[in-house]
Amino acid sequence: MIHFDEFEKIIKEFFHHVQILHLTTYYTGTYLDTQRWQKLIVYHMPYLRVFDINCQDFLEYDISCHDVVTEFNSSFWIKNKCFFVNQYEWNDQSFGGVIYSSGLYR
Repeated sequence: MIHFDEFEKIIKEFFHHVQILHLTTYYTGTYLDTQRWQKLIVYHMPYLRVFDINCQDFLEYDISCHDVVTEFNSSFWIKNKCFFVNQYEWNDQSFGGVIYSSGLYR
């Protein structure tokens, strides 16, 4: 698995002409940073037409998948027609969730 910090370096160096990005992550919440993705898309992937991301993770009890999805539904994502949905389960200690995109097709 590659940490988001390392993946960000790769994006900045090599992804300028990328048009389609499919990404699946497991148990690393760092990929759910909406501001970071916005900056990467705007400044380093200007030709991106398809952004499919699927993040599976356990979240702390006080953070819900719904809160994370809400951050991904800001005006930037709506303007770019990229919408996010979530599925989750919870127990006494944590939420287990899957957050995935259903768009960015421009």
